[in-house]
Amino acid sequence: MVKLSDLIKQEKEASPKEEKSTPMPPPKEHQADAEPDRIYNEILQYVERVMENIKGNGRFDPNEGMRLIKKIVQSPQVLEGLYQKALQIRDLEDVFLHHSVNTAIFSMKMGIALNYDQEQLVKLGTAALLHEVGISEIPGKIMYKNSALTEEEFQILKRHPRYGYGIILQQGKEFEWLAEIVYQEHERERGQGYPRGLKGEEINEHAKIIGIVDIYEALINPRPQRKRFLPYAAVKMIIGTQKRYFSSEIIKALLSQLSVFPINCWIKLNNNMIGKVIETNENQPLRPKLEVWYDIKGNKMNEGKVINLADSPLLYISDPLYEEELPA
Repeated sequence: MVKLSDLIKQEKEASPKEEKSTPMPPPKEHQADAEPDRIYNEILQYVERVMENIKGNGRFDPNEGMRLIKKIVQSPQVLEGLYQKALQIRDLEDVFLHHSVNTAIFSMKMGIALNYDQEQLVKLGTAALLHEVGISEIPGKIMYKNSALTEEEFQILKRHPRYGYGIILQQGKEFEWLAEIVYQEHERERGQGYPRGLKGEEINEHAKIIGIVDIYEALINPRPQRKRFLPYAAVKMIIGTQKRYFSSEIIKALLSQLSVFPINCWIKLNNNMIGKVIETNENQPLRPKLEVWYDIKGNKMNEGKVINLADSPLLYISDPLYEEELPA
C-alpha cells in the first residue's frame, strides 16, 4: 500500500512628498502577529531556492537553513504562531514546499516535549526542513500523480531518502549528521521501514520524530485525490494504523504537543452546542477550553460563552467539525 506521507508534494503607494507625513507604525501586538507570517514566508522561500538549486548546479547552503531555524528556536512565541499558521495552510499548488516548512515546525514542537535543548532543536528543525530534498530526483509524473501509485512507481519513490543522503553529502563533510537523519526518515521502530530496515536505537531519534510528523502533516492537509483530515482524525488514524511503527515515547510526544484539538478548531459537544477551542490542555488533551457560539438547537449566539471542559465532567467532545460544516 502506498504510504500517505509519500503522496505529498507545494503585497501601498507612498504618500505625496509634499505631505511629509510619516506613517504610524502598527501596534506592537500587530507586529507580533505579523512576525510568524514573515518568518514562515522567509523559510518557504529558502526551501524553494534549495529545490531550484538542486535541479540546477546541485549546491545549496544548509547553514542558511540552520540560521532560519535558530530564529524560531530562540523565540517560543514565534514558534507557537508558526504552529497555528501551519495548521491553516491549505495550498495545493506548493504542497511540497509547505510540507517541508510545516514538518519542521511540528517537529520542533515535538522536540520540546522531549526536552530538547536549543542546539538539538536547531538540528531537528533543519533536518525536518530538508528531509525531502531527495524528492527532486523523482520523476514529476510520479510525484504529481493524482491516483494511487503502482508497485513499480512506489519502488522508484522509495529511492528518495538515498537520493537525499547523497545530495546533502555533496554540500560538505560537516553535514554528515544531517544526511544521516534524512537517510533514516522512513525507517521504522521494528525494522518495517526503508531503505535499510533499521530498528530501535539504530534509528536516530530526530529521524523518528520527522517520520511520524511527515505522516501527520500529510494527513491534515488536502491532496488532489482527497480532503484533509482534521487533527483529531489524523492523530486517531496514526494511533490506529501506525502505532507499531513508532516508539511509545514518540507517540506520547505527538499527543502532548500536536494537540488533538488545536486552538481555533471547531468542535461539537455531546449536548449539541458548538464552540471553538481557545486553550488546549496538555494534561487532558481531550478536554480543552472552548468559546461556545452555537446553542443546543444550533442557533448562533450573540456572545460566546467560555467553557472549560476540564471543569465540566458532564460535557465532552462528540465530534470535531470543519468550518464549512457550521450551521448556516
